[in-house]
Amino acid sequence: MEITVLNGQSIFDLANIVSGSAEAAFGMAFENGISVTEELESGQVLQYGAAAVVVKNVVDYYRLNGICPATGDDVEAFEKSLYVDEMYVNENYIENG
Repeated sequence: MEITVLNGQSIFDLANIVSGSAEAAFGMAFENGISVTEELESGQVLQYGAAAVVVKNVVDYYRLNGICPATGDDVEAFEKSLYVDEMYVNENYIENG
C-alpha cells in the first residue's frame, strides 16, 4: 500500500494515519530506505504494509473525520499563523499593524 505526503507531514504523521501509532514510523522508514528524521517532500509517495495497522480505532477516526496530521516545522507557515487580524504577536512584543 502507499500514502502520499502532504505539506508539513513527517514520517511520524504518516505512521499515525496508516497505523494509529507513531511507533510504525520506524518500520515505514526502513521499508522506504529513509531516516525517521528525513524531511519529506509534498507529493512524495511512501510504501507501507497492510499489517502496519496497530490501533484500528485511531486509523478509523482519522479516516472518518478527514484528519491528516502535519506537524512539520515549516517556519514560514508558523510565522503566518501568528498574525491575528491586524495584530502581530511575537514572543518579544505585541504591535498593532
